[in-house]
Amino acid sequence: MAKNVQAAVADGTVHILCLRPGLRRGGIAHPAHAVHARVDLTREQLVAILADPLLVVVVGVRLALDDLPAEAD
Repeated sequence: MAKNVQAAVADGTVHILCLRPGLRRGGIAHPAHAVHARVDLTREQLVAILADPLLVVVVGVRLALDDLPAEAD
């Protein structure tokens, strides 16, 4: 059964959870959990990190209520 997980992630941050701590991807040795400023990661690093199934990535973005779809009737 899937769990509904809600978390607040600051805008402009990238949270990386590594399922195998010490794994190197994108030129970074990843600990179990790390937070990076988005501007500190290159596009190439993000592509490599996002493609790895052993890394769980959460990117903080600003979301306004106007960006949400209207509720269905």
